Amino acid sequence: MRSHSFTIVVAAVFLFAACQGQETAAPDTAPETAIPAAGDFMKDAEGSWEGINTLWLQYPNDPQESAATAVVSPGRVEYTWSYKGDPQTGTFEFSGGGERLDAQWTDSWHSKEAMACGGAERDGVVKVTGTYAAGEGPDWSWRTEFRLDAPDKLNIKMYNILPDGLMPEREERELLAVDMNLKRVD
Repeated sequence: MRSHSFTIVVAAVFLFAACQGQETAAPDTAPETAIPAAGDFMKDAEGSWEGINTLWLQYPNDPQESAATAVVSPGRVEYTWSYKGDPQTGTFEFSGGGERLDAQWTDSWHSKEAMACGGAERDGVVKVTGTYAAGEGPDWSWRTEFRLDAPDKLNIKMYNILPDGLMPEREERELLAVDMNLKRVD
């Protein structure tokens, strides 16, 4: 029962921070003259996509599915999904490339304030991570991964990451929050 209580607490803390707009936006780290990212992922994934978004508030229980779309263009990923019938949108603006990739992320449900993220693109897979305040205590992290599972299959996964020192008895530190599976439509 303890793990269920923890999951509920994690979801409640995350939802309170995300839905109430109480996350603290990380500083904008991308220079104003940044050149859009142009790695293998952006080139290979460019186009329009449709599929299913799965959201977990209490991973792995009670997944919420909705239709999803995405448009990938140079330095930008825009996507749509819904929560309980309410349309949601999100955007990643990338700059840099390769081993130094910066992104600004907004999502109408998860992160209304822009979250500065940093990461890298390796072997055509983009991974960026940012942090947000989740009430009292240390900041939490949020990692997003973009990958082409095949030329016509795009996967976007988002993870909520427990801060170091919080609940050290818990082995699993990364909780899958979003899994968006898309197929190319153009």
